[in-house]
Amino acid sequence: MQMQPEPRARQSAAAIVVFVVALLAHLAIGVPLLAAGLVAPLYAIVLFWSFWGAMLLVLLRLRTSRPLLTPLVPVATAAGLIGALSFGGEVLGWTP
Repeated sequence: MQMQPEPRARQSAAAIVVFVVALLAHLAIGVPLLAAGLVAPLYAIVLFWSFWGAMLLVLLRLRTSRPLLTPLVPVATAAGLIGALSFGGEVLGWTP
C-alpha cells in the first residue's frame, strides 16, 4: 500500500491579500534604497541590498508558514535601513 502525500492546505484569501500587500511594500522599499547610493559608500550599498534580499527570502518563507506575519518584514526592513543610514550619517560621516 502506497502512502499518498498529504495535500497542501489552501491559504485563505485574506492571507493571500496580506502577503501581496507585504510583497508590494517590500518591493517599494527598494526604490529609496537606490537613492541611498547618493549618501552611502559602495560597501554599505552592497550590504543594504544584501539585507534587503535576505529579508525578501524571509518574506517568501513566511508566506507558507505564517502568512499573517508577512507585513512585519517590510516594516523591519525599512527600520533597519533607516537605522543604518542614520548611524552612517552620524557616526561614520556619510554625507551627500
